[in-house]
Amino acid sequence: MLTGEMSKEEVVEMARHLVETTFRCLVDAPDEVVVRASVGTNTVIFSVSMRSDDKGRALGKGGSYKRLLEELLKPIGGNHGLRYVVDRID
Repeated sequence: MLTGEMSKEEVVEMARHLVETTFRCLVDAPDEVVVRASVGTNTVIFSVSMRSDDKGRALGKGGSYKRLLEELLKPIGGNHGLRYVVDRID
């Protein structure tokens, strides 16, 4: 199924799953990674929870992994007029 054929809710869940899977691959305690999505009119904000000693590894140097992930999310949200932000990492 193409993202253009999916509902807004399905696209948000697919993006949330991508964020969660990506962060789980980067940390030592993948089972402790939890991603929540706050959906606004045109913006989806992802809040990520993980062990405190995994945060630096997950963000990358200067937040490089976080920024790269947001770039990957742009085309997913584009068909639905959504912008994705990975905002809080607790």
